Amino acid sequence: LSSLVLEEDPTNASMFHARARAHTSLGEFSSGREDIDRAIALDPDNPEYFLQRGVNEYYSKRPSAALEDLRKAETLAKAKPKEIRLLICSTLGLVYSQIGSLDGVRESFDKAIELNEICAGAYYNRLVLNYMVGDLEGAIDDVKMVTGLSPNDSNAHTSYGYLLVLLGK
Repeated sequence: LSSLVLEEDPTNASMFHARARAHTSLGEFSSGREDIDRAIALDPDNPEYFLQRGVNEYYSKRPSAALEDLRKAETLAKAKPKEIRLLICSTLGLVYSQIGSLDGVRESFDKAIELNEICAGAYYNRLVLNYMVGDLEGAIDDVKMVTGLSPNDSNAHTSYGYLLVLLGK
């Protein structure tokens, strides 16, 4: 559909964005990059386009380029709704994990929680980080938040039980 719209209107940045997302979700990173570059050229002030390019770069295993795009998205998104800023923070956390910067991961996930204190996914991401660095008490605190916010999340309950066993409780 987006290709048909773009034939009629090749200046439709949102359609390039939509097609880039489709390409990226299919693992067609080169095509996704071409389309998101076009969207950015048409609308260079849209943080969602830089977020999408950052996601594309993350999956293409180009973390430096991903960080650059996500930081640009973060700057452009200052006055945007929390939801877009939350996605940017969460994605930044994944990229920092890809390059091994645990401080960057923690800062990103903490910021995501500040933006939305009832986002179970943000707590779950930080729970994994806390587990990775050996902060089992911090992981327990986060898994309690996840199970409280998403009581039907079986993965969270399994993680909770596993952490309790590790702590000898």
